[in-house]
Amino acid sequence: MERLSISRGNANMNIRELANWNLIYKESIAGDRKEYFRAEKDMWEVAKRIVKERKRRELEPLQQHLAELKKVEQSYESISFVATIENIERLVSRLDSLSGTLMKADEHVFFGKILNLFK
Repeated sequence: MERLSISRGNANMNIRELANWNLIYKESIAGDRKEYFRAEKDMWEVAKRIVKERKRRELEPLQQHLAELKKVEQSYESISFVATIENIERLVSRLDSLSGTLMKADEHVFFGKILNLFK
């Protein structure tokens, strides 16, 4: 709190959110009542957890909303709208697939393939 010049409430809120994303862990020290937290040190693991959580919070609800939007009554006017929604769905599907690939990939293999794209 002191180093960041933030309030206790702000610190608490941010710590809870980091814990919800599984980016920090609560640790206990025997004989001490204070709460201590440990951050994930492996940046590849941090990246995978962020991708997983963003998928759960953003991509999956978006996919559900897009499916609902396509259920409009079919008419001449709705054809263009539905086509646009389907294009967005394809993009979201590709992002979902990419995030799945990232989640399964080994760090060295993933970055090796990325670097090959730039050669």
